[in-house]
Amino acid sequence: KLKHRLKILRNQNLEQEYYALLGQRESQPLRKLYYRLESVLLRRQEARLQGAAVFCTVALHDHDFFKQMYPGKIHAYIPSFQPYTRVVARTGCGKYALYHGNLGHPENEEAALFLLQEVIPRVGLPFIIAGRMPGKAIKQACARQKGVTLIENPAMEQMERLISEAQMHVLPTFQATGLKLKLLHALFNGRHVLVNKEMIAGTGLEAACTLAEGASGFVACIREKEQQPFTEEDITYRQQLLSQHYNNQANAALIKSFLTTIHPE
Repeated sequence: KLKHRLKILRNQNLEQEYYALLGQRESQPLRKLYYRLESVLLRRQEARLQGAAVFCTVALHDHDFFKQMYPGKIHAYIPSFQPYTRVVARTGCGKYALYHGNLGHPENEEAALFLLQEVIPRVGLPFIIAGRMPGKAIKQACARQKGVTLIENPAMEQMERLISEAQMHVLPTFQATGLKLKLLHALFNGRHVLVNKEMIAGTGLEAACTLAEGASGFVACIREKEQQPFTEEDITYRQQLLSQHYNNQANAALIKSFLTTIHPE
């Protein structure tokens, strides 16, 4: 039915790679098998993408992958559309650091446990871990750490308040796949944002974040930002950086240009 229709691929990440990495990190045998099977099936489905005329990818490394796999097509790096139009971070200082995400997801569970076991014990700043469906390992690790508050399944309004009032967002990840939307959420709505290279891979957001590597790197960056106020100048600078790539109107216009170029009528 789509044979003679213009087809544009809008991928969020390399799904087969994403599920393969989840399988490597999953400890439960059935879940590990599920992720590996999904990766195989997704890789097979990818052969059908030859029918797309335009590839609009949200991350730079995904753009390079599809450009190599499907030469002769139109390829464009167009970051994710998002509901934010301007940076609304609060100025001044907050009183805690925040990690947030779907805590039932293996990728986020690994990141939260890394912070709880290797970073938080070495800093004095109160820490909040917030998100959906935390497992037993996260609950136990939070209970063992003084100064850590676990907020399970927060309502949207509560999460927005936690993000806006935090002094910093500490967001490591160990899978450099796609764009993490929680990173955009923190950059548009929060103060200082601390990440590792995997979190910002292919996003063009390096200058908007504070880069930390390894546990010692995160500890050092947390100490550096703990008493550093977030200023109006910081907001202006971040707005300029985000507007370069994450401008909904400009990105929509670019996609529209493909339609008029291929089918000018």
